Amino acid sequence: MIKILYAAGKTSNSKLQLIRFVQAMQDKPYLIKLAAFKDISPNINIDWTLDCLLNVYEPNQYYKDNENFRNYIDQIQSFKPDLIISDLEYFTTEAALHLNIPVWQYSPSIINFALTKKQKYNLGIFKQYSYLLNRNPHTVQRTLNIIENSNLKLICSHFGDLANPLEIQQGYEWVRPYSFQHNKSLVCQHNIVCASLSLNKKIINFVKDFDDTVYFSNQIYENHRNIQIKKLENNELEYFCNIKNADVFICEGQTSFLADAFYNGKKPHIVLNFDDNECVLSAALSDHLKLSSFLYKKEDLSFLEFETPSLNDINFLHQKIDQHFLKKE
Repeated sequence: MIKILYAAGKTSNSKLQLIRFVQAMQDKPYLIKLAAFKDISPNINIDWTLDCLLNVYEPNQYYKDNENFRNYIDQIQSFKPDLIISDLEYFTTEAALHLNIPVWQYSPSIINFALTKKQKYNLGIFKQYSYLLNRNPHTVQRTLNIIENSNLKLICSHFGDLANPLEIQQGYEWVRPYSFQHNKSLVCQHNIVCASLSLNKKIINFVKDFDDTVYFSNQIYENHRNIQIKKLENNELEYFCNIKNADVFICEGQTSFLADAFYNGKKPHIVLNFDDNECVLSAALSDHLKLSSFLYKKEDLSFLEFETPSLNDINFLHQKIDQHFLKKE
């Protein structure tokens, strides 16, 4: 049996991306193991928890030569994966390179390296968000190094399904993020639908005075006036139905949430998560491409529906995997 190791990164979108990848691979003939950090691990079995590879005194700094990392490499070597898929996860990529295992990078953030500098200047990304996206030059260089040394560089983004997609450099590919297009339904019609992994106080303050609001989150143990709080994880069909039939959709800028809105014909309002570089990048591009709107005050809330797009000839990740291994057989 073909063995695959999937390693999630540390962005808030990584958790959504990991859950949806696992769901897409449920009926596939592959043996899959997962590696992730505790704070983004979903409620599924994670084979390797990566937090022990961080410097406990400086959590954003990596220990490359610690004993835990050597143990992790030994465990990967024992598993003998045929392919490693990395959501820009540093340790697992380093292990893949050390063990000479094929590694694919699969992340929305790769677009920051796939676009030319000229494009990014024209899009306003450098002008408005340069500090946030490049706050740690060592991290930027490290990320570039692992991308350039990987076998495939897959941009997981709905931007690839635009009628006129952004031009990307040679060697990079678009892949379609996992999402679901729902149908119109009277049962799921609501005024405002919100989504975030944890309850965002800013979003709550924006919507608490409006009637008929549903908030999907993994943090559900709160009560707020005029807001129905519902579980996001393991409740995907109701979540997608609510997006499709909402008047207004609000999120923090994670690529998966932006893609959910895009494929269901909605232009979301974004209350930006400034602590997450991937959110900043995806939200900035989405706003520039007029696929969404930033939300700064209650008066900005408005109906932003647009026509559900026609799709380009782009693969999902599981289709790339099938193509790769079918060629070998």
